[in-house]
Amino acid sequence: MSHSISPSIHRAAFAALGLPHTYEAWDLAGDAALEAAFQALRRGDIEGANVTAPHKQKSLELSDSIASSAKGVGAANVLRREPVEKNRSEALISAHNTDVDALAQEISIASPVRFTALVLGAGGAALAAVVALKRLGFSAVGVTTRSFVSPAASSRTARFRELGAVPIAYPDASSERDFRAWIARTDLLVQATSAGTKSAADPSSGEALAALIPWELLRPSAIAFDLVYNPRMTPFLRRAEARGLTTVGGLGMLVRQAALSIKLWTGITPPLNVLFAAAAAAEALA
Repeated sequence: MSHSISPSIHRAAFAALGLPHTYEAWDLAGDAALEAAFQALRRGDIEGANVTAPHKQKSLELSDSIASSAKGVGAANVLRREPVEKNRSEALISAHNTDVDALAQEISIASPVRFTALVLGAGGAALAAVVALKRLGFSAVGVTTRSFVSPAASSRTARFRELGAVPIAYPDASSERDFRAWIARTDLLVQATSAGTKSAADPSSGEALAALIPWELLRPSAIAFDLVYNPRMTPFLRRAEARGLTTVGGLGMLVRQAALSIKLWTGITPPLNVLFAAAAAAEALA
């Protein structure tokens, strides 16, 4: 979590709203740490939380109620402590998802053409991307990741099919025909993995993922969207720019989902200009 600029964004928002709250980044290693954080939320040690990979789907299991925003995706990125009920010593926790709305807002600004999209990834961010794309009216949404060696036989593809996406075999030397066909007709290419992040366990993951894409097949009007926000220029976006494509990074989505999270916790919408300014300042120092 050392790469996160979320604390700077949320603290600026709370200050602008005149609220006494603070926001901290917790690095939770494993399910036991996540369960301990849930207990802290139930006790009231903390009032709310954001959840990031790899805990977005496990958080649904640990929550007491699931809002439609999270249920529709199958992943949560916001936890809210509900008022303590009578005869209960601890509060209940509700799970929400603001990734979809934030991503839909960013895509609606960036992409006027909404026919075919291809999502790279299979985690909570990829699920949110598929829901956002279908909501915006993309007629065909494909998805692929390393585990999709044989999409027809993979249990991991079931949820994506339910959401209206088409699982595509991950490209390798023996199976890349479908992937190349999708690339050739893609209007929006969404990178929804952690590859290329500043704190990635494998520093070469961003380059490896970018190298898989046959950039020469993408039409000049295509848009490349990387949900990674730190660094701002990832290997994926660098290759896209070299191809002459319009590129979008993940900073805008981060800011918008933060604003939506704060509204869930406080009932107040923070000023986006303040959040964007705080994000830019924090990014410059990261």
